[in-house]
Amino acid sequence: MKKRVLKSISALLLLAVTAASASPLVMHLSAASSSVSEWERQRQELQSKIDEYNKSIETAKNDIDGALERKAQIDEQIDLITEKIASTNAIIDQYDSDIQKINSRIVDMDSEIDTKYERFESWLRMMQLSGDVNYLEMVLSADSFVSFLETVDRMGTLIKYQNTVMEDLRADVNAASEQRDEADTLRAEQLEVKQQLESDNAQLTALQKKSENYITELKKNQAQYERYLADAEAADEKLGNEIEAEFGIPIVNKRISVTPIALIGGAACHTIEDFASIAKTLDKVAHEVGVNFLGGYSALVSKGMTPADELLIRSIPLALSTTERVCSSVNLGSTKTGINMDAVKLMGEMVKETAEYTKEDDSLGCAKLVVFCNAPDDNPFMAGAFHGVTEADKIINVGVSGPGVVKTALEKVRGENFEVLCETIKKTAFKVTRVGQLVAQEASRMLNVPFGIVDLSLAPTPAIGDSVADILCEIGLEHAGAPGTTAALALLNDQVKKGGVMASSYVGGLSGAFIPVSEDQGMIDAVKVGALTIEKLEAMTCVCSVGLDMIAIPGKTKASTISGIIADEMAIGMINQKTTAVRLIPVIGKDVGDTAQFGGLLGYAPIIPVNEYDCSAFVNRKGRIPAPVHSFKN
Repeated sequence: MKKRVLKSISALLLLAVTAASASPLVMHLSAASSSVSEWERQRQELQSKIDEYNKSIETAKNDIDGALERKAQIDEQIDLITEKIASTNAIIDQYDSDIQKINSRIVDMDSEIDTKYERFESWLRMMQLSGDVNYLEMVLSADSFVSFLETVDRMGTLIKYQNTVMEDLRADVNAASEQRDEADTLRAEQLEVKQQLESDNAQLTALQKKSENYITELKKNQAQYERYLADAEAADEKLGNEIEAEFGIPIVNKRISVTPIALIGGAACHTIEDFASIAKTLDKVAHEVGVNFLGGYSALVSKGMTPADELLIRSIPLALSTTERVCSSVNLGSTKTGINMDAVKLMGEMVKETAEYTKEDDSLGCAKLVVFCNAPDDNPFMAGAFHGVTEADKIINVGVSGPGVVKTALEKVRGENFEVLCETIKKTAFKVTRVGQLVAQEASRMLNVPFGIVDLSLAPTPAIGDSVADILCEIGLEHAGAPGTTAALALLNDQVKKGGVMASSYVGGLSGAFIPVSEDQGMIDAVKVGALTIEKLEAMTCVCSVGLDMIAIPGKTKASTISGIIADEMAIGMINQKTTAVRLIPVIGKDVGDTAQFGGLLGYAPIIPVNEYDCSAFVNRKGRIPAPVHSFKN
């Protein structure tokens, strides 16, 4: 399959662990062990089929590549011959022009010769009528010797004129003859060129026919390739289903992340449209290989922007408005480098512009755009996933969605002290993470792709009972956002990490608890009743994973205000040496009290008010906010 030959990618799986699968996890695995031999046999058969399909795909792809290469060579020959024919036609036209000019000169020369000859003929007649010249008679008839000399001089002049006229006529005749010879030579050369032209035209016709044959071959190979690809995708889907059936854990979301496009597109992309065309290609690939999202339309500009970085950032509104599954992220700061405020200002403008570009869909483009501080290289969660420069050629990273499991476990320890509460969260986090580890290892083995990390994050979904906010309520809050929310979230985040880290050999990504408003039903309810504000959410980001996530704000919000909110969140990440992010959605045409619908895993969100006091003078300052003193750890 295409996704197995893509370079510099991360395969990302999002697993949904439900409450029903938490308690009987061990029993489930035990029951499954009785049929493991049969399942393993079926899995091996399926894997063998997939390998066979992959070989067929590779063969078909090589056939296509070979035909394309041969066709390209023929097309190159066709282009050369076409150029040669055009040049030959130009030469022939030049010959025609030269011959025409010569013929014109010959006509003029013939006319001049005729005129001169007529004059000379008239002169000869005159001389004949005057009779022969007798020098003795001239002497006798002369009155004096002087008169004789004058007569002789006149006769010499006449003879000289005669000789001159004869020489001119002879030269003109010779010149006309040379012109005729040159014209004959040009005609002969032109004939040779015309014969070569006929040969070139015949060769061109043959090559064009050959090229058409390769096109036919290409279509046949392409059809075969697509058939093999469809079979492989079906087999791969079956393989995924086998994993789901074996562990009882649905794979709810499949993603691919690629190397940040700003790093690889700079050499070829010189306009916004150039970068947007890459996004369209990535979107096409995402559809073809059957993944839900494709991340990595990204730029890393924590310290400064290259021209390619800036072009990609400015292309984000166009790219996200013309694609369906492509996600974009930009890293604006880090603990080591500080915050790039030029990029913060620009991103505020791009968020607002992206909202405008997708206003017909409740500004959905902004739901696929996130800005980071301290972005990790191995994050499996969208929209911020990209294949970092420190990563191997291809890996599998897994994120686990299991808040409902934790909530169900906490229901059994209501009223217990914090020690029991924390132990319960740790044990449950261990089980949830362990499931992710098992699935990741199995997928890695089946697909022959190295295992990367398991992200320990508790990632909610819009489904009822799959909410981080509900966990906070189970801990003891009436609503998320009530006094004590930040402490409860800090507790939850810490215990999830303590439990999860023992369940996997490799942990990474973001690893904590997510609080995306639109993707968490409990968060949505808290916003609706006024318990949760953007200021409270910002405080919560100090102790959890990521940051202000999937928050719908009024469409009239200024770009500078968005930049100010981004700067606040970047500062929290920089100072606290943690990853923070902002995914704000200014919903064009809607205000506080309205609801934005995003659909699927993105859910829906009530519009939340923001502080409208101006911060543009702060945002418009150029340069960087310096890194904190504790960043100097070398």
